[in-house]
Amino acid sequence: MTELNPTISDSPTALEIHLYGSLRQAAGRKILRVKAGETLPLRGVLGRLLEAQPGLRPVLLDGEGRLLAHIHVIVNGQNVSFVNALEEILLTPGDALSLIPAIDGGGG
Repeated sequence: MTELNPTISDSPTALEIHLYGSLRQAAGRKILRVKAGETLPLRGVLGRLLEAQPGLRPVLLDGEGRLLAHIHVIVNGQNVSFVNALEEILLTPGDALSLIPAIDGGGG
């Protein structure tokens, strides 16, 4: 099988990324699996995600490359959104990453 995008993978060593809300709409799919092969910081995983889906950049990162404040980061079911440094969150092959934009309910 020839891969059209070298960052997307069906390998058991891939990282599974679940996208919700506007992120899912921008990517056109709910789940992406990106090649890992080794432990990567969250920044590296996001880099591979953006290589595969460059249209996610404006709904995921600010102009300086920082994760937007309203994006919740869930790793293996645990909310790690409070960790400010993308380098501190390490992911290994087989981990599940969920990116969930906060939903703002209007009152009025």
